Amino acid sequence: MDWFGNKIVYCVLLCSLIYACKPAPEAEPGDRLIASVYNENLYWSEIQDIIPKDVSAQDSQLYVTGYINRWIKDQLMMREAERNIPKELNLEQLVNDYRKSLIRYNYEKLLVDNYQDSTVTPDELAAYYEKNKSQYPLKYTIIRCLYFKIDGKDKNLNKLRKEMAMDQLDVTQIQQLGDQANIQFTDTMKWYRALDIMDQIPGDRLRIRDLEPGKSYDVSDSGFHYVLRIIDRVKE
Repeated sequence: MDWFGNKIVYCVLLCSLIYACKPAPEAEPGDRLIASVYNENLYWSEIQDIIPKDVSAQDSQLYVTGYINRWIKDQLMMREAERNIPKELNLEQLVNDYRKSLIRYNYEKLLVDNYQDSTVTPDELAAYYEKNKSQYPLKYTIIRCLYFKIDGKDKNLNKLRKEMAMDQLDVTQIQQLGDQANIQFTDTMKWYRALDIMDQIPGDRLRIRDLEPGKSYDVSDSGFHYVLRIIDRVKE
């Protein structure tokens, strides 16, 4: 395995060890076992809260299936990482260093959240983020967005597509136009996993690496349009 491959294995195993430090979740009475990989179990109670509200049974099934498939792949990758980790690697030291950096980062964030005042400028906050982002790496790309799954025959579809492509967004107008959409994400301040959004869009014409802030995307199938506008993005 080359140097780059080793680095991937180290990072994956480090994440798995930190997770392993927590007690494994036990099933609540009446809970359902959804998937099991080696000694890791996924229960229904762990995924039911992530399903978007007010979606059809078919959309819920697609969302859950995508989540389960990703979970299984993650567990298999963790297992492979454990099998290939070099014996000379000091895992305890790596875990300890990473744990300290997380504690330090979260303490500093707590101070900023609770004690910031009018003297803290946006530039200072941006500098603070740049200084600390390497200590709290993302494991996946996240986005802020507007997203609608809307019937292809909806009378407001063309107006909605036009508004979603404007340089200056009128969020209130967009919310009104997409009010009858089957699925709608309209909180522009909320961050989503890009993969969770992409799982809802059919086909492979749109990929995570294609997503750019300020751009809109429109994918359609036989019955629906999937209209997405990227507000902001942070890469993994």
